[in-house]
Amino acid sequence: AGAVLISNLAFSTRSVAMGKIRKSMENRGDTANSREIFYRMTHQGTILLTPFILLWCAYNLFKHGLSGINIFSLGVVPTLSFQTPFLLITNVCLWMCYNASSTMLLTLLSPTVHALLNVLRRLVIIVGTSYWFEVYMGAKGWAGV
Repeated sequence: AGAVLISNLAFSTRSVAMGKIRKSMENRGDTANSREIFYRMTHQGTILLTPFILLWCAYNLFKHGLSGINIFSLGVVPTLSFQTPFLLITNVCLWMCYNASSTMLLTLLSPTVHALLNVLRRLVIIVGTSYWFEVYMGAKGWAGV
């Protein structure tokens, strides 16, 4: 439940930040196309997150020594298989594609319609993964309990 709350908060924050970036670009006379907005959002997000990542790495180094730093698993998975770098790179590429397409949609649609599409996306992912992994969903599961 906490992850869903954080996800919803991050989604709303991103919508508000994109609106502010678009307004500031239009006030300066710049063209506010989706690629430029996506670039600025990614740039500002990187600047905001880099200190937290560095602190996390320093904490991990202090706690576990050099053995605690693993570039592929980020200290979460203790063992490293041959598939991990491939999966990490694939995940990054798919996330960038999703984020870029979401940014383009957000520039074309209102935030409300975009939020509804996000809810629909989550529903499709839940039903699709339940079907793919053959997980039974009873009445409580369909009700979200």
